[in-house]
Amino acid sequence: MVYPSLRSILYLALATAFLAQLLLFPIFSKWHSPQLGLITTELAVLGLVLLFARRHGGPGESLLLFNATPRRCLLLTLPLALSGSLLISQFDLYCGRLLGSLGHPLPLHIQRNIIEVQLAGDLPSLVFGLFAVVIIPGIAEELLFRGLVFAGLYVHRGPRLAVVGAGVSFALVHFNPWQFPTLVLLGVLLGMLVYWTHSIYPAILAHMVNNTLSFAGLNLKVCWGIETLGANHPYSLPVVLALVLVFAAAALRLRRQQPIMPLPAKARPAIPWLN
Repeated sequence: MVYPSLRSILYLALATAFLAQLLLFPIFSKWHSPQLGLITTELAVLGLVLLFARRHGGPGESLLLFNATPRRCLLLTLPLALSGSLLISQFDLYCGRLLGSLGHPLPLHIQRNIIEVQLAGDLPSLVFGLFAVVIIPGIAEELLFRGLVFAGLYVHRGPRLAVVGAGVSFALVHFNPWQFPTLVLLGVLLGMLVYWTHSIYPAILAHMVNNTLSFAGLNLKVCWGIETLGANHPYSLPVVLALVLVFAAAALRLRRQQPIMPLPAKARPAIPWLN
C-alpha cells in the first residue's frame, strides 16, 4: 500500500486538536460538565482517526498499528507503566515547583479544570469519570499519536523522529505549556513502547495506567486526604530508586521480547539507545 503523506497526517492531528480543545470541549463543558466535554472531544478524535484510516484504505496493522503482541509484553507493560508514570509525576511536581519559584505557576483555571474533570463524589460519577479520563482518552489519543502520527513519522522520517515527534505533538495539542516537558516525557515513553513491541496495544494500556494513577491520586487526596501517588508529594530517595529499578528491569525484559509483526515499513537505521 502507499502510506498516507506525512503532511496529511500532521494536518489531521492539528485539525483534530483545534476542533477538540478550542471548540468541542468548551461548548460541552459549559453545557453539561467537564467530563462530558472530555468524552465528546475524545470521541471526535477517535471518529476522525477511524475515518482517515478508512478513507486511505490501508489495513489497521499498517495505519494504526493494530499488530498482535505477546501476552508477556502486556504483562511487562504494567510494572513499566506504573513505575514510569509515578516517576513522571515526580518530574512534573518538581517542574511545577520550579515554575512557581520563577513566578509562573500553573494557572488556577487549569488546576480547576483538572480537578473538575477527575473528581468523583459518588459511584455514578466514578464510573463516568473512568470512561472520561481513563478509557476513552487512552484509546483515542493513542490511535492518533502512537498510531497515525508515530507510524507516519516512522515511514517517512525514521524511528528517532517517530518516537520524539509523536511525543512532542502529543504535548503540543494539550495546549498546556506549564506541563509541556512532562507531556513530552510521557509521549516519548509511550512511543518507545510502540517501537519495542511494534504494536499500539501496550501504549494504550500504559496510557490508561498513567491516567488511572492521576485519577486515583486526585480522588484519594480530595475525598480522603490520602497523599500516596506523588502528584503533590515528593517521594523519598529509596522509593524513587525502587521505582527506577522496577522501570529499568521491566524495560530491559520488554526490549528482549520478539515482536510478532513488523512495523509498516523499514525506514532509517535502528536507534542504538532504543534497541
